[in-house]
Amino acid sequence: GVHALHGPVLDLARDARWGRSEETFGEDTFLASRLAVAAVRGLQKDGQLTRPDAVIADIKHFAGHSPAQAGINMGPVSMGQRALITDYLSVFKAAFQEGGARMTMAAYHELDGVPCVVNRWLLTDVLRGQWGFDGVVLSDCNAVIRLLDRESVSHATAESEEDAAAQALTAGLSCSFLEFGSDAEGRDRWPGIVQRALQQGLLSEQVIERAAADMLRLKFELGLFEQPFTDTNLQSAAVGTPANAALALQAAREAMTLVQNRGGLLPLDRTLKRIAVIGPQKGTQTGDYAPFRYGPSAGILDSIRAVVSPETVVAYVQGVPIKDQVLNTPIPAEFLHPPDGSGHGLQAEYFANRALAGAPALTRIDPTVDFDWNDLSPDARIPVDDFSVRWTGCFKVPFDWTGLVGVEATDGVRLWVDDQVIIDQWRAGAVASRARCRFEAGISRRLKLEYFQAANPKAIARLLWDRDPSGGIPEAVAAARDAEVAVLVVGEDGRTSGENYDRSGVELPGRQRELIEAVWKTGTPCVMVVLNGRALALPWEAEHIPAILVGWFPGEAGGRAVAETLFGLYNPAGRLPVTFPRSTGQLPLYYSQKRSAAFPNARKYAGDQPPLDRSPLFPFGHGISYTDFGYSDLHIEPAVISADGRVVVTCVVRNTGARAGDEVVQLYVQDVVSSVTTPFRLLKGFQRIHLHPDEQQTLTFELGPDALQLLDRNWTWRVEPGVFRVMIGASSEDLRLQGEFRVRARDEKSVEAH
Repeated sequence: GVHALHGPVLDLARDARWGRSEETFGEDTFLASRLAVAAVRGLQKDGQLTRPDAVIADIKHFAGHSPAQAGINMGPVSMGQRALITDYLSVFKAAFQEGGARMTMAAYHELDGVPCVVNRWLLTDVLRGQWGFDGVVLSDCNAVIRLLDRESVSHATAESEEDAAAQALTAGLSCSFLEFGSDAEGRDRWPGIVQRALQQGLLSEQVIERAAADMLRLKFELGLFEQPFTDTNLQSAAVGTPANAALALQAAREAMTLVQNRGGLLPLDRTLKRIAVIGPQKGTQTGDYAPFRYGPSAGILDSIRAVVSPETVVAYVQGVPIKDQVLNTPIPAEFLHPPDGSGHGLQAEYFANRALAGAPALTRIDPTVDFDWNDLSPDARIPVDDFSVRWTGCFKVPFDWTGLVGVEATDGVRLWVDDQVIIDQWRAGAVASRARCRFEAGISRRLKLEYFQAANPKAIARLLWDRDPSGGIPEAVAAARDAEVAVLVVGEDGRTSGENYDRSGVELPGRQRELIEAVWKTGTPCVMVVLNGRALALPWEAEHIPAILVGWFPGEAGGRAVAETLFGLYNPAGRLPVTFPRSTGQLPLYYSQKRSAAFPNARKYAGDQPPLDRSPLFPFGHGISYTDFGYSDLHIEPAVISADGRVVVTCVVRNTGARAGDEVVQLYVQDVVSSVTTPFRLLKGFQRIHLHPDEQQTLTFELGPDALQLLDRNWTWRVEPGVFRVMIGASSEDLRLQGEFRVRARDEKSVEAH
């Protein structure tokens, strides 16, 4: 069974070039901390770790991982200690102390010249000393081995594997994660490295005992010594259930973020006669490290066809791929047939070993070979590692075709066409291989593909070809001209967003902008749906496309959520957890920048021709719906408090529109004058409420020392005396109500005392 989950990711996404932005909770410290606490409590079942459905939350990447140089994953991080403590460590502190997280992953980057995995101040002084943590500190993959001087990414701060292990363990590491591999007998090399470090005098027994105690303590908390085995029925009882499918749909719906709707183009009429869906995102996206789906999932195209009237014609043209590359298209099911020639797809035999030995544990028809099982197994009957698959059948196309056929896999593959081996890479390790083939129209050719998965952290198997199925931009233009409305489905995927998929620019990848412009020029009304893992720079699109829906990577129910939102079956209320820039040159960009750089002071990049507006394209917290809301009756009580006091803030929000809908009410605080510089505003509260037309609700927020304190010039957390400004609204820039209260000086007498 799985006893720990490598997440949630608590880094802050402030530079959209960074590929792992999609894994975070956004750019804001308060937002990330609240979601972190909720996630940890949910995963660990509020500390009831012996429950069979409880897993340890391995919060990461500790710490300060995301603001790397040039947005490059693994890049060096240089920031002031005050910013590190205030913005980044505060999120982890909440997850540990409020959420009860029992594991953390020491990051593989360097922080001010010291790799995190050997940073004693971080792993021992702060984490264990100041915060009282006694759980497990796991290294990020290859964090320890990167201490060596190697040709790949390295820090060159250790002389040997033993030296690297000793430095990390002495700093506070508990265990290494999947980086030193196995010996000839298949045994993990890490224990032997630690033993040699001890023998060489690099490591003390006390350090080893502390690290071992970390691991054993957690196993006792999980009850693994009393109950070492997992119920084999747990997965089928808990995964893919109707309740969880409903939850996936709810999450996807609530994530839908409408950022623009000029002229009220949305929602669309379900009785339109002809709609053109154009672009490479006809399906749905699940993001890096979450690609595996249990059961069917409808994409955007199929979901649109399901919600419109039976008389509506929905045409589809891809136009362009997300990213131009030689092999990026799975061979479609329509050209694949099982060995008996009936139906579509290939016969798949799954073996519970890596040698294709014995009887298959599972036999089925796979429509295509396009699998990213990540660190899961294809089926409950198949192990996560050490399994193999044989796909057999025929390949037949109705046209003459000469091109490349290839396989992408994490471990060994062999591919036959008829009886000839055209790819033979039967070895452990990532494989990407191709061969040129010629196929004649109507001639059936036998295919056999074999694959094995070893102990790789991911499991991927794809059978690809280089035939362009897009139809091209001319076909997309023709489809748009014939339609009453064009729905442009664009964005990113796992080849443009995710770990180590950093980008030098954050515009739409590939030729998607060219496609959008060509369709817009037809004059057909255009709606744009963006499935993305990061904030994107979309200035041309925002100027020319009247309605833009940001759908993120919405998961298995994402297609349905998009369709319901486009046609008014669901009223969107998602809010941007990241700031969208106008250009890549603005990065890093986030709403809580200091006052000398923040947007009210920022006018234009005067050296540009024409000068570029420095304000965000879409601000943090932004999102609109199909109804309107009014804000009123702000009250802040009391007007004066002590440094350890609390104020209660109330306001009234009313649905002034004609539709029922949600509103996300956001409260920001400004420390008007302080001993160290502070941002114009910081998020300190938010509530999502549902109101029917003309319904109103009184909301209450409470602000105490945790919300008002800062790290002063003496490195002390305290609430300073002075005026605090409270702002409430629908985004970080759409602020509707404003008021103030004051914190009195320590020697100032309370009015109430007289």
